Amino acid sequence: MLSFIHNPNIINLRKHIFLAGLFLAIAFSSCRYMAVYLFTKKDITDDVKILYNKQKDRTLIVLPIIHLSKKGYYESVKNIIDSLRSEGYTFFYEGMDMQQGLDSIQAINYKRKLRKFLKVNLDFHKENLSLPSFYHSKYYIKQDYHKIGIIKEQDINIDLSLKAVIDSFETKYFEITLNDCDLNTDLNAKYQCKNNYARYRNSIIHEFRNPFLCQTILESKHQKLVIVYGKSHWMYIYPLLRDNGYELVQGKL
Repeated sequence: MLSFIHNPNIINLRKHIFLAGLFLAIAFSSCRYMAVYLFTKKDITDDVKILYNKQKDRTLIVLPIIHLSKKGYYESVKNIIDSLRSEGYTFFYEGMDMQQGLDSIQAINYKRKLRKFLKVNLDFHKENLSLPSFYHSKYYIKQDYHKIGIIKEQDINIDLSLKAVIDSFETKYFEITLNDCDLNTDLNAKYQCKNNYARYRNSIIHEFRNPFLCQTILESKHQKLVIVYGKSHWMYIYPLLRDNGYELVQGKL
């Protein structure tokens, strides 16, 4: 067995995760279909990843979060975050916010450019009719950092701004043109403008943000880190972390 398995911090972490998962497993039942499974996943316990860098004696916990689910799922996230915070972990979290310094027209146009790829406006509120109907279901709630235990005044956002992502894409590929349909369709309305931007969706979501996330992790001086990030990012960041000395010691690939 590897020697760091006996590290008391890792043993304590496993205990916290197990207890949180055990409590919620009793309270919530499993789901049947994949789409429903994602939104109603009973808790995050099975998705938690523990990585260890032996050379740096550094523990990295990844919480791959779902952005829309049921109350019990987010309660499980908060239980783990609260426990890890009591153990002295530092928290990094996702958040592609709008860069400060833009006027209202510029900010809206960056959102319009993002919408060309995603076909929706990602602002989560009841007036936003561009989102699929299940986003407005009374059975689901959207991710709320405050309710899962993230303290924005204390924890660290390690994401690129929307402006940085769009500017990076335009520098590498091409300028994103807003046509009359884009400009005349309200951000909260159904988006029906025709374009072929969907093929670049992966670039917008992952290509620039994931390397930035990994570089920030690798440059961090914190010995005990927790990353709260969207579930889909894991498959991209793990190889980068693995190639830089992080070994997955608990959790599924």
